[in-house]
Amino acid sequence: MVNQTLTAESFPGARLVIRRGLPEGIWLLVGPPGGGKSTYCKQFIYEGLRAGQDAIWVSTEENPSSMIEGLRSLDPPLRETDLHKHLRIVDCYSWRAGEKSETPFAVSNPSNLNDTNIVIESARKGLTKFRYVLDSISSLALSAGAGAMQKFLQISIARLRSARASGICIAELGAHEELFMNYLRFAFDGIMEMEYQEHGDEMRRTFRIFSMRGVRHTSDRHEFTLDENGISFTESSYDRSGKW
Repeated sequence: MVNQTLTAESFPGARLVIRRGLPEGIWLLVGPPGGGKSTYCKQFIYEGLRAGQDAIWVSTEENPSSMIEGLRSLDPPLRETDLHKHLRIVDCYSWRAGEKSETPFAVSNPSNLNDTNIVIESARKGLTKFRYVLDSISSLALSAGAGAMQKFLQISIARLRSARASGICIAELGAHEELFMNYLRFAFDGIMEMEYQEHGDEMRRTFRIFSMRGVRHTSDRHEFTLDENGISFTESSYDRSGKW
């Protein structure tokens, strides 16, 4: 039976995979490059903004204007007041790209994770029960090192939980040593996976919950598509037996 109590406090696709309970916490989203992780997280932020929630996006992969345009393209359109009043972007991208930042929450050197945490705390000031995205763990770990990234996550996850935030942090599949991935599996409240699944002559994108604390969920893989309106899930699932 599909859980009918889920609201905008959940995440895209939750109604298909959660059987009982209301998901809360900071989750890890793992998948291959081009698998749809950033688009999924934009949908997560978009749905929160539509419901009047505040949001923080820590961007290492995209400049703020491009990220905002991606949110504007989703349908139905967000109000401009929702974008300007409720969304705070922590820009870890512009410095690396040699560009001038367009946000007051700019990180001058993302490889210094202490400074990055300070800027995130500045963006978080006054917010509770907000939505949070880090895109991505992999980019910061590449520049700062796995050990520094582990300490950064310990601090930031504790602060997010204290603020009762709901968040998704992205990690690239195959980008990290197994020891670091084991730490990530332990540190987060749940793990979401995206994959390409072979179906006949087609390659389909799929999503599933690998684990999630505090709820009953299915581990079946659900197909999704990406287009100008964001991410759309199908009702069909790919179960453990390998059948659709």
